[in-house]
Amino acid sequence: MNEVSIGELFVRLAVSLGVVVAIMAAAAWLLKRVAAGGFAAGGRQRAGRPVRIEVLARQSLGRRSSVALVRAGKRGLLLGVTDQYVTLLAETSADDLVVPESMIPEPPRTVTPLGGPLVTGPAWRGFTDTLRERTVRRS
Repeated sequence: MNEVSIGELFVRLAVSLGVVVAIMAAAAWLLKRVAAGGFAAGGRQRAGRPVRIEVLARQSLGRRSSVALVRAGKRGLLLGVTDQYVTLLAETSADDLVVPESMIPEPPRTVTPLGGPLVTGPAWRGFTDTLRERTVRRS
């Protein structure tokens, strides 16, 4: 049998580890480029700016389905969305899109309609103390 010194094993281990780290770094760099839109399908670099996509409105139809109005660049898309599929229901130009006021979500309120804070400090503390009392395990 061949005798292998500990130094030779250590060098072999260091080189192997270096190769693995280099492969991981190259894969991370490549994934970052692809995720940022640096390459289009087929591996060619895409010319121009990335397409801006924004969800203008979304309406739930059931537990796991909804309809979404999306602006993608200069196109307006009405999409049916479920857990498994996204289906194009209609397409129009972005200039034709008018979102009704009722479809625009209201920003979360941090104060009551009268102008006071939504939850006061002592009331919140009392609520958390009550919850803590209910969840304490007694022997």
